[in-house]
Amino acid sequence: MPDTKNRRLPRPFWWGAIAFGLVNIPVKLYVANRARDLALRLVSEAGTPLQRRYFCSAEDKPIADDDIIRGFPLEDGTHVTLTEDELAAVAPEKSREIDLKSFVPTEQIAPIYFDKEYLLLPDKGSLKAYRLLARALHAQGRSGIATFVLRDKERLVAISAHKGLLRAETLRFHDELRTPQEIGLPAPASPDAGLEKSLRTAIDRLSEQEPQKKTLKNPYRLRLLQLVEKKLKAGEDVYTAPASVDSENAEADVIDLMQVLKNRLGEKTQRRASSENDGDSGDGALDSRSKAALYRLAQDMEIEGRSRMSKRQLIEAIDRHR
Repeated sequence: MPDTKNRRLPRPFWWGAIAFGLVNIPVKLYVANRARDLALRLVSEAGTPLQRRYFCSAEDKPIADDDIIRGFPLEDGTHVTLTEDELAAVAPEKSREIDLKSFVPTEQIAPIYFDKEYLLLPDKGSLKAYRLLARALHAQGRSGIATFVLRDKERLVAISAHKGLLRAETLRFHDELRTPQEIGLPAPASPDAGLEKSLRTAIDRLSEQEPQKKTLKNPYRLRLLQLVEKKLKAGEDVYTAPASVDSENAEADVIDLMQVLKNRLGEKTQRRASSENDGDSGDGALDSRSKAALYRLAQDMEIEGRSRMSKRQLIEAIDRHR
Protein backbone atom coordinates (compact mmCIF):
# COMPACT_ATOMS: atom_id res chain seq x y z
CA MET A 1 0.00 0.00 0.00
CA PRO A 2 1.47 3.41 -0.96
CA ASP A 3 2.85 5.54 1.82
CA THR A 4 0.62 8.64 1.75
CA LYS A 5 1.49 9.86 5.24
CA ASN A 6 4.85 11.37 4.30
CA ARG A 7 4.08 12.02 0.65
CA ARG A 8 4.21 15.64 -0.38
CA LEU A 9 0.82 16.50 -1.85
CA PRO A 10 0.66 18.55 -5.05
CA ARG A 11 -0.14 22.20 -4.65
CA PRO A 12 -2.78 24.08 -6.63
CA PHE A 13 -1.26 26.84 -8.71
CA TRP A 14 -4.50 28.77 -9.29
CA TRP A 15 -7.38 29.64 -6.98
CA GLY A 16 -10.61 31.23 -8.10
CA ALA A 17 -14.24 30.49 -8.85
CA ILE A 18 -16.45 29.11 -11.60
CA ALA A 19 -19.13 31.70 -12.26
CA PHE A 20 -22.29 31.70 -14.39
CA GLY A 21 -25.57 33.47 -13.78
CA LEU A 22 -25.93 33.88 -10.03
CA VAL A 23 -23.79 30.79 -9.32
CA ASN A 24 -20.27 31.15 -7.90
CA ILE A 25 -18.29 28.01 -7.03
CA PRO A 26 -14.82 28.49 -5.44
CA VAL A 27 -12.32 26.01 -6.92
CA LYS A 28 -8.62 25.13 -6.99
CA LEU A 29 -6.78 24.25 -10.22
CA TYR A 30 -4.22 21.44 -10.53
CA VAL A 31 -2.24 20.14 -13.49
CA ALA A 32 -3.75 16.79 -14.47
CA ASN A 33 -0.50 15.17 -15.59
CA ARG A 34 3.05 15.13 -14.26
CA ALA A 35 6.37 15.18 -16.07
CA ARG A 36 8.00 11.75 -16.12
CA ASP A 37 10.89 12.39 -18.47
CA LEU A 38 14.36 11.65 -17.15
CA ALA A 39 16.50 14.77 -17.46
CA LEU A 40 19.91 14.19 -19.04
CA ARG A 41 22.29 17.03 -18.22
CA LEU A 42 25.05 18.38 -20.44
CA VAL A 43 28.46 17.66 -18.89
CA SER A 44 32.10 17.77 -19.93
CA GLU A 45 34.12 14.61 -20.56
CA ALA A 46 35.16 14.78 -16.90
CA GLY A 47 31.53 14.82 -15.78
CA THR A 48 31.44 18.49 -14.77
CA PRO A 49 27.97 20.05 -15.32
CA LEU A 50 28.01 22.74 -18.02
CA GLN A 51 26.37 26.13 -17.67
CA ARG A 52 24.37 27.92 -20.33
CA ARG A 53 25.29 31.55 -21.00
CA TYR A 54 23.84 34.18 -23.31
CA PHE A 55 26.38 35.68 -25.71
CA CYS A 56 26.18 38.86 -27.82
CA SER A 57 27.56 38.05 -31.27
CA ALA A 58 27.80 41.73 -32.29
CA GLU A 59 29.89 42.85 -29.30
CA ASP A 60 31.65 39.51 -28.87
CA LYS A 61 30.95 39.28 -25.13
CA PRO A 62 28.70 37.38 -22.68
CA ILE A 63 25.54 39.11 -21.44
CA ALA A 64 24.36 39.03 -17.83
CA ASP A 65 20.78 37.97 -17.17
CA ASP A 66 19.87 41.41 -15.84
CA ASP A 67 20.95 43.02 -19.15
CA ILE A 68 18.65 40.89 -21.31
CA ILE A 69 15.43 42.42 -22.65
CA ARG A 70 12.78 41.07 -25.02
CA GLY A 71 12.46 41.95 -28.68
CA PHE A 72 9.72 41.44 -31.27
CA PRO A 73 11.35 40.10 -34.48
CA LEU A 74 10.52 41.65 -37.87
CA GLU A 75 10.88 40.02 -41.28
CA ASP A 76 13.94 42.12 -42.19
CA GLY A 77 15.85 40.79 -39.15
CA THR A 78 15.41 43.86 -36.93
CA HIS A 79 13.74 43.77 -33.52
CA VAL A 80 11.39 46.10 -31.69
CA THR A 81 12.52 45.99 -28.05
CA LEU A 82 9.93 45.89 -25.28
CA THR A 83 10.39 46.59 -21.59
CA GLU A 84 8.77 44.56 -18.85
CA ASP A 85 6.54 47.55 -17.97
CA GLU A 86 5.38 47.84 -21.59
CA LEU A 87 4.57 44.14 -21.74
CA ALA A 88 2.68 44.38 -18.45
CA ALA A 89 0.59 47.27 -19.83
CA VAL A 90 -0.77 45.14 -22.70
CA ALA A 91 -1.13 41.93 -20.70
CA PRO A 92 -4.69 40.72 -19.95
CA GLU A 93 -6.20 41.89 -16.69
CA LYS A 94 -5.78 39.27 -14.00
CA SER A 95 -8.96 37.66 -12.76
CA ARG A 96 -9.95 34.97 -10.29
CA GLU A 97 -13.07 33.94 -12.21
CA ILE A 98 -13.74 31.30 -14.82
CA ASP A 99 -16.81 33.00 -16.31
CA LEU A 100 -18.84 30.40 -18.21
CA LYS A 101 -20.40 32.04 -21.27
CA SER A 102 -22.12 29.03 -22.85
CA PHE A 103 -22.68 25.28 -22.59
CA VAL A 104 -22.15 23.04 -25.63
CA PRO A 105 -22.32 19.25 -26.26
CA THR A 106 -18.90 17.88 -25.32
CA GLU A 107 -18.84 15.58 -28.34
CA GLN A 108 -19.11 18.62 -30.61
CA ILE A 109 -15.70 19.94 -29.51
CA ALA A 110 -13.20 18.51 -32.00
CA PRO A 111 -10.22 16.81 -30.26
CA ILE A 112 -7.77 18.98 -32.21
CA TYR A 113 -8.90 21.98 -30.14
CA PHE A 114 -7.86 20.41 -26.81
CA ASP A 115 -4.51 21.62 -25.54
CA LYS A 116 -3.80 20.78 -21.87
CA GLU A 117 -5.88 19.19 -19.14
CA TYR A 118 -6.30 20.39 -15.57
CA LEU A 119 -8.27 19.16 -12.57
CA LEU A 120 -10.65 21.40 -10.65
CA LEU A 121 -11.30 20.61 -6.99
CA PRO A 122 -13.77 22.34 -4.69
CA ASP A 123 -12.44 25.01 -2.37
CA LYS A 124 -13.79 25.70 1.12
CA GLY A 125 -17.56 25.56 1.41
CA SER A 126 -18.23 24.74 -2.25
CA LEU A 127 -18.44 20.93 -2.22
CA LYS A 128 -22.24 20.71 -2.57
CA ALA A 129 -22.45 23.17 -5.48
CA TYR A 130 -19.38 21.54 -7.06
CA ARG A 131 -21.03 18.10 -6.96
CA LEU A 132 -24.28 19.45 -8.40
CA LEU A 133 -22.49 21.12 -11.32
CA ALA A 134 -20.45 17.98 -12.06
CA ARG A 135 -23.61 15.85 -11.99
CA ALA A 136 -25.51 18.23 -14.28
CA LEU A 137 -22.69 18.47 -16.85
CA HIS A 138 -22.25 14.70 -16.90
CA ALA A 139 -25.99 13.99 -17.21
CA GLN A 140 -26.39 16.41 -20.11
CA GLY A 141 -23.09 15.57 -21.81
CA ARG A 142 -22.17 19.22 -21.97
CA SER A 143 -19.11 21.37 -21.35
CA GLY A 144 -19.03 24.96 -20.17
CA ILE A 145 -16.97 27.29 -22.36
CA ALA A 146 -15.15 30.20 -20.75
CA THR A 147 -12.14 32.47 -20.98
CA PHE A 148 -9.89 33.23 -18.03
CA VAL A 149 -6.38 34.44 -17.35
CA LEU A 150 -3.81 31.74 -16.56
CA ARG A 151 -0.10 32.50 -16.20
CA ASP A 152 -0.58 36.02 -17.52
CA LYS A 153 -2.24 34.76 -20.71
CA GLU A 154 -5.88 34.73 -21.67
CA ARG A 155 -7.03 31.15 -22.20
CA LEU A 156 -10.07 29.55 -23.74
CA VAL A 157 -11.23 26.64 -21.59
CA ALA A 158 -13.85 23.89 -21.57
CA ILE A 159 -15.19 22.70 -18.18
CA SER A 160 -16.53 19.13 -18.25
CA ALA A 161 -17.23 16.36 -15.74
CA HIS A 162 -15.99 12.77 -15.42
CA LYS A 163 -16.91 10.46 -12.54
CA GLY A 164 -17.90 13.36 -10.30
CA LEU A 165 -14.72 15.33 -11.00
CA LEU A 166 -14.63 18.62 -12.89
CA ARG A 167 -11.97 18.92 -15.55
CA ALA A 168 -10.73 22.08 -17.23
CA GLU A 169 -9.20 21.62 -20.65
CA THR A 170 -7.60 24.62 -22.29
CA LEU A 171 -8.52 24.98 -25.94
CA ARG A 172 -6.46 26.19 -28.86
CA PHE A 173 -7.79 29.24 -30.62
CA HIS A 174 -9.08 28.65 -34.13
CA ASP A 175 -6.27 30.58 -35.81
CA GLU A 176 -3.72 28.26 -34.16
CA LEU A 177 -4.96 25.24 -36.12
CA ARG A 178 -3.66 24.15 -39.50
CA THR A 179 -6.15 23.21 -42.20
CA PRO A 180 -5.82 20.10 -44.41
CA GLN A 181 -5.18 22.44 -47.34
CA GLU A 182 -2.21 24.05 -45.55
CA ILE A 183 -0.42 20.72 -45.21
CA GLY A 184 -1.22 19.61 -48.76
CA LEU A 185 -3.80 16.89 -48.07
CA PRO A 186 -5.30 15.75 -51.41
CA ALA A 187 -9.03 15.89 -52.00
CA PRO A 188 -10.89 12.71 -50.94
CA ALA A 189 -11.19 10.01 -53.58
CA SER A 190 -13.61 7.09 -53.95
CA PRO A 191 -12.43 4.27 -51.64
CA ASP A 192 -11.50 0.86 -52.97
CA ALA A 193 -14.18 -1.59 -51.77
CA GLY A 194 -11.72 -4.43 -51.18
CA LEU A 195 -9.28 -2.27 -49.25
CA GLU A 196 -12.09 -0.80 -47.16
CA LYS A 197 -13.27 -4.29 -46.19
CA SER A 198 -9.71 -5.33 -45.24
CA LEU A 199 -9.29 -2.25 -43.06
CA ARG A 200 -12.58 -2.86 -41.26
CA THR A 201 -11.68 -6.51 -40.65
CA ALA A 202 -8.24 -5.57 -39.24
CA ILE A 203 -9.77 -2.92 -36.97
CA ASP A 204 -12.41 -5.34 -35.66
CA ARG A 205 -9.77 -8.01 -34.94
CA LEU A 206 -7.59 -5.61 -32.93
CA SER A 207 -10.41 -3.78 -31.16
CA GLU A 208 -10.47 -3.75 -27.33
CA GLN A 209 -12.80 -2.28 -24.75
CA GLU A 210 -10.01 -0.17 -23.22
CA PRO A 211 -6.25 0.33 -23.77
CA GLN A 212 -3.99 -2.30 -22.21
CA LYS A 213 -1.97 -0.96 -19.29
CA LYS A 214 1.30 -2.06 -20.86
CA THR A 215 0.68 0.18 -23.87
CA LEU A 216 0.32 3.20 -21.59
CA LYS A 217 3.79 2.79 -20.06
CA ASN A 218 6.95 4.44 -21.36
CA PRO A 219 9.38 1.66 -22.44
CA TYR A 220 12.21 4.10 -23.20
CA ARG A 221 12.15 5.37 -19.60
CA LEU A 222 12.53 1.84 -18.24
CA ARG A 223 15.35 0.97 -20.67
CA LEU A 224 17.22 4.15 -19.73
CA LEU A 225 16.90 3.39 -16.01
CA GLN A 226 18.18 -0.14 -16.59
CA LEU A 227 21.17 1.21 -18.53
CA VAL A 228 22.05 3.68 -15.76
CA GLU A 229 21.66 0.98 -13.10
CA LYS A 230 23.96 -1.33 -15.05
CA LYS A 231 26.64 1.37 -15.29
CA LEU A 232 26.35 2.22 -11.60
CA LYS A 233 26.82 -1.41 -10.58
CA ALA A 234 29.83 -1.78 -12.90
CA GLY A 235 31.29 1.57 -11.82
CA GLU A 236 31.47 2.72 -15.44
CA ASP A 237 31.30 6.39 -16.50
CA VAL A 238 30.32 7.56 -13.01
CA TYR A 239 31.66 11.00 -12.10
CA THR A 240 31.31 13.24 -9.06
CA ALA A 241 31.00 16.94 -9.83
CA PRO A 242 33.86 19.05 -8.39
CA ALA A 243 33.03 21.04 -5.27
CA SER A 244 33.79 24.27 -7.14
CA VAL A 245 30.76 23.93 -9.40
CA ASP A 246 28.41 26.88 -8.84
CA SER A 247 25.21 25.08 -7.86
CA GLU A 248 23.24 28.34 -7.79
CA ASN A 249 23.70 28.90 -11.53
CA ALA A 250 23.63 25.26 -12.59
CA GLU A 251 20.41 24.01 -14.14
CA ALA A 252 18.07 23.05 -11.32
CA ASP A 253 16.08 20.20 -12.84
CA VAL A 254 18.33 17.42 -11.52
CA ILE A 255 16.91 13.98 -10.88
CA ASP A 256 18.13 11.83 -8.01
CA LEU A 257 18.86 8.74 -10.09
CA MET A 258 19.56 6.55 -7.10
CA GLN A 259 16.08 7.22 -5.75
CA VAL A 260 14.58 6.63 -9.19
CA LEU A 261 16.42 3.37 -9.50
CA LYS A 262 15.17 2.25 -6.11
CA ASN A 263 11.63 2.80 -7.31
CA ARG A 264 12.51 1.05 -10.60
CA LEU A 265 9.36 1.83 -12.45
CA GLY A 266 9.82 5.49 -11.85
CA GLU A 267 7.92 6.64 -8.81
CA LYS A 268 8.32 10.40 -9.11
CA THR A 269 11.36 11.69 -7.30
CA GLN A 270 10.18 13.96 -4.54
CA ARG A 271 11.76 17.36 -4.61
CA ARG A 272 13.35 18.48 -1.44
CA ALA A 273 10.55 19.40 0.97
CA SER A 274 11.81 22.14 3.21
CA SER A 275 11.07 25.63 4.31
CA GLU A 276 11.99 26.85 0.85
CA ASN A 277 8.50 25.83 -0.31
CA ASP A 278 6.30 26.62 2.68
CA GLY A 279 5.68 29.45 5.06
CA ASP A 280 7.75 32.19 3.39
CA SER A 281 6.36 35.35 1.86
CA GLY A 282 7.78 38.54 0.44
CA ASP A 283 11.01 39.32 -1.36
CA GLY A 284 13.04 39.23 1.85
CA ALA A 285 12.45 35.51 2.41
CA LEU A 286 12.93 34.73 -1.27
CA ASP A 287 16.18 36.71 -1.47
CA SER A 288 17.81 34.35 1.00
CA ARG A 289 17.28 31.33 -1.26
CA SER A 290 19.61 30.08 -3.95
CA LYS A 291 18.67 30.38 -7.59
CA ALA A 292 18.32 26.59 -7.78
CA ALA A 293 15.79 26.62 -4.90
CA LEU A 294 13.86 29.45 -6.54
CA TYR A 295 13.82 27.50 -9.81
CA ARG A 296 12.34 24.45 -8.08
CA LEU A 297 9.64 26.61 -6.49
CA ALA A 298 8.85 28.20 -9.87
CA GLN A 299 8.68 24.70 -11.35
CA ASP A 300 6.14 23.63 -8.71
CA MET A 301 4.08 26.73 -9.53
CA GLU A 302 4.24 25.99 -13.29
CA ILE A 303 5.70 29.43 -14.08
CA GLU A 304 6.49 29.70 -17.78
CA GLY A 305 9.88 30.91 -18.97
CA ARG A 306 11.54 30.10 -15.64
CA SER A 307 14.63 28.56 -17.27
CA ARG A 308 15.47 31.93 -18.87
CA MET A 309 14.98 34.03 -15.73
CA SER A 310 17.62 35.59 -13.55
CA LYS A 311 17.40 35.18 -9.78
CA ARG A 312 15.66 38.56 -9.43
CA GLN A 313 13.17 37.70 -12.20
CA LEU A 314 12.39 34.38 -10.49
CA ILE A 315 11.68 36.18 -7.22
CA GLU A 316 9.34 38.65 -8.96
CA ALA A 317 7.56 35.91 -10.92
CA ILE A 318 7.01 33.77 -7.79
CA ASP A 319 5.72 36.77 -5.88
CA ARG A 320 3.24 37.57 -8.67
CA HIS A 321 1.89 34.00 -8.80
CA ARG A 322 1.25 33.65 -5.08
